[in-house]
Amino acid sequence: MSTSTKQVYESMILRGISDLPPEMLHEVTDFVFFLRQRRGDSRVPEEELRQSLLSADLKSFRAREEDHLMEEFEDYERRYPVE
Repeated sequence: MSTSTKQVYESMILRGISDLPPEMLHEVTDFVFFLRQRRGDSRVPEEELRQSLLSADLKSFRAREEDHLMEEFEDYERRYPVE
């Protein structure tokens, strides 16, 4: 398969899954791991999935925490003036 054909397939897949709900994305992930297993991929898909999900959760957590801190310190000087 040529590089350009591979890129077309990758683009089609990304566009195709962009608006799927989480439960369907889980099914897509299962299918990808099935294909890897059929190909003889020696990587452990469950560990790879776990690491990916953990990384995504941590990024989301950090963003939420940063938003929370920004809200806490918004207008801080006015609310807590130095006397």
